[in-house]
Amino acid sequence: MSTDAARVQDIVTAITYAGRGGKEVDIFATGDAAVWSVFAAAVSDVSVSLHLESMPQLNSDEDYLRHFDVPGILRAGGLATAELLANRK
Repeated sequence: MSTDAARVQDIVTAITYAGRGGKEVDIFATGDAAVWSVFAAAVSDVSVSLHLESMPQLNSDEDYLRHFDVPGILRAGGLATAELLANRK
């Protein structure tokens, strides 16, 4: 597991804990943590409200390697798909 994937898992764990009892969870994040938060919200069953600043643009393979190095993430749809899933609730 990459370090970035581990950070997403950490955020998912925090969302699950904070969302006990059906509460919506607010996440405030900047930089690479904003990217991690989008992916965490995408896979979480808990409703998440994202408040993101200074999120890096992930437009190329090099951008992903620099800011979100998770093998196979582009094949799974990348940040665009994660954003759609995070906003589905």
